[in-house]
Amino acid sequence: MEEVVKEKVTEDFTGKILGIVMSADNHGRVTTNWTANTSKVEEWLLPRDNNYRVEVSAYYRFKVLSRKAEWTVVA
Repeated sequence: MEEVVKEKVTEDFTGKILGIVMSADNHGRVTTNWTANTSKVEEWLLPRDNNYRVEVSAYYRFKVLSRKAEWTVVA
């Protein structure tokens, strides 16, 4: 997650707030399973949609991180 003021990222919460995006609908609403939050950001401030609003003084938005997954077949 990132905190954005106007169009500038003012804080990067990488490693402090983690979640798994479960789904997103056609209106931009995102269902997220928040798995960790060691920051002081309240749960009600965590992002719930994928829209970015530059007219708001401070806004929290998703930061998508991907990792290569290695799968093993267990017999």
